[in-house]
Amino acid sequence: MQQPAQKKAIAPIVFVTGIGQTWSSLRSDTEHRWNLFPGDSEVLFHDYPKGGKRRIASFALKVIKTAISGKDTVKEEHIDALMQDLFRWCRVDENGSLPEDVDVRIYGARSFDVLEHVDFATGGYTDDFGKSLLRRIYTDIPCQELATEYGAENMYCFNYSTFSDLYADAEQLHNMIEAVIEDQKNKTGAKQVILVPMSMGATVVSAYLDKYYTDNGCIGENRVAKVISIVGAWDGSDGLADLLECNGGADWNERFYNNFLRDAVDNDALMRMLGLLNRDAMNRLLVRLVDGLLDNLLLNTSSFMALIPKGRFENLRDKLFSSERMRKVPRLAHVKSEAERYYAAQCNLKNRMYALRAHCGIGFYFVAGYNMPFGGAKSDFDFLKVFDSADKTNSDSVIQIDSTVPGTTWVKCGETLPENPISRLSPDGSVDASTAWFADTSWYFEGQEHELGTNNTALRLVVDIAFGDVENVSDARYPQFNQSRDVRKALKYLREAQEELEKDELSDEKRAKITAAAQAVRDMLARTHNDRNADDALVKKLKELVD
Repeated sequence: MQQPAQKKAIAPIVFVTGIGQTWSSLRSDTEHRWNLFPGDSEVLFHDYPKGGKRRIASFALKVIKTAISGKDTVKEEHIDALMQDLFRWCRVDENGSLPEDVDVRIYGARSFDVLEHVDFATGGYTDDFGKSLLRRIYTDIPCQELATEYGAENMYCFNYSTFSDLYADAEQLHNMIEAVIEDQKNKTGAKQVILVPMSMGATVVSAYLDKYYTDNGCIGENRVAKVISIVGAWDGSDGLADLLECNGGADWNERFYNNFLRDAVDNDALMRMLGLLNRDAMNRLLVRLVDGLLDNLLLNTSSFMALIPKGRFENLRDKLFSSERMRKVPRLAHVKSEAERYYAAQCNLKNRMYALRAHCGIGFYFVAGYNMPFGGAKSDFDFLKVFDSADKTNSDSVIQIDSTVPGTTWVKCGETLPENPISRLSPDGSVDASTAWFADTSWYFEGQEHELGTNNTALRLVVDIAFGDVENVSDARYPQFNQSRDVRKALKYLREAQEELEKDELSDEKRAKITAAAQAVRDMLARTHNDRNADDALVKKLKELVD
């Protein structure tokens, strides 16, 4: 039988990573790494400032005194000193540069097949895949199988520091695109790339579309064929805007103490003790701690300012860029300039995208999760559940749906929209795809948390769009509204099943059961119509056999 012709990549894919996919380390201690804040004590206390540990102890005592007495014993200078010590590896200088000892993993225009031989810790050569940069990428973006199909030599990853200047990142992305085109000369000869922004990566791509947009509706040298967004923050996050605004709403106490802390502490006796604290004083301290985080970290770079929805920027501007703050934060004038430029660009983003599609032929595609409140999934963003927007939105637990799929009309989880002749309502009735800017090239996964990269159907959809096999939502393989999926456990137990099957002492009966269960999971992973309950049941059955 004649084999089907091997598909060829039409353009190299460039993943533009999100907030949790950027890794850093100390040049003097490459074995310990972090992706947002240093959580490893060996990094945190490496070369710790003189007197810093004493300041931590003193600060803790002041917090306890505040909590018991209700008096505000923690002063602004105490908060500033603590923040500057704790976040010193993430704080930039007046030129926007991180400390000299910090090394951010910048992959450059090296395709995945090259990154397989680059050591994640040192940047040197390795023949151990377990230590390679590529293994780290496949952990953050589980696309190993798809890279095999698309060609590892045709896939790249743009990385940048989370704490950076947005338009400097846009310039670096531009330079990388040019370098990728050069790298492709002797491969596909491609003259364009396909950008795949993920989460915060959409802010970098949006800034790129602004910085290199030309008057005739083109983008630079017209190097972009498609933009395929995976949960992109095209209009920020109301949850993160609430953080910047310290907006806990009227029921802040209820949310923080009875929801967030109860989940975090998970100890009834300790929760009863916490219930004795002076909540008013602790609330005031929380607000001041957020202000300290702004002054000493987040407001030093413009990257986080891009996460403010455009509809909230003007209200937040006076708070974030007050004259008092302008005097206190040396880089704030630069950050304000970039934030205002980005806000103006966001107000015109829809028209710019339409013009780029009309004049350059750039295709825009959006893949996202919906029907979850903020903080609705166990993740690093659990804290979002304490803010005012938490139960008033429709999101992937981190970003509201009209940001990840611009233009989408929605009501909060559990409510339904009225149907009309032109609406495209989700099965639960909470979102209307007909209002999306690109209604025919937008896909929604119900109940899918923000880490959409763990949904192999979503990643397969991205690759099929990149190949040109899928053009719009009329393709029956990928319904516009689908269910969620998380392949991490499935892949884990498939590996364990393979290890079990290699054991000589395994009984024939057990071998047959594991083989059948593993095949059922593989068949499930090959399906593109997700059924979360049925899919999870198959994974659970395999788990029970291999545990």
